[in-house]
Amino acid sequence: MTPPTQLWQKIVQKLTNLLDCPDFIAAHRRRPQDFTRRRHLTFKNTVLFLLNQPRTALQTELDPFFQALNGSDFEQ
Repeated sequence: MTPPTQLWQKIVQKLTNLLDCPDFIAAHRRRPQDFTRRRHLTFKNTVLFLLNQPRTALQTELDPFFQALNGSDFEQ
């Protein structure tokens, strides 16, 4: 694995941990119901998808993105 890939994985992991952190979520809620939706396109998944910098049609990017998520620890 190349160093840039390792760096990217560390960044994504730290961001994932931050977005999953109950303290972080609580600190950024304006109302109790904010950030409670448990759908496929959660706030965390949206941030991670945007970091992927889609360059083709949205659906063309979303299909492999969700396939990768389903095989990883990003969405639990």
